[in-house]
Order: sequence, then C-alpha cells, then structure tokens
Amino acid sequence: MRFVELGKTTKELKKILDLLYGSTKNDQVGPAMARERRRQIVKLQSRRKKFETC
Repeated sequence: MRFVELGKTTKELKKILDLLYGSTKNDQVGPAMARERRRQIVKLQSRRKKFETC
C-alpha cells in the first residue's frame, strides 16, 4: 500500500517537474499558474516528508 502511494507521488512529482522544467509550448506562464504549480510542489513535498518520518 505504501509503495503504491509512493509510486503515485513520484509520478505526480515527475509530472510537476515536467511542467516546471520541461520544454512546454508556452514557456511564459502567468502568475496564477505559477502559484498553482508551487502549491502542488509544496503539497507533494509535505507528503514525501510524511513517508520519511514513518
């Protein structure tokens, strides 16, 4: 169960990294989009911390 969760988070993290650093069609992202991506990254990082503590 934990491995499934971890795999899901790494997949999400990869998707977000692709969004951030990947060569997307629109390199210029608006401030709202950047804020949303930052929030997603913080959410994933906090979830990863939970895994490391247990």
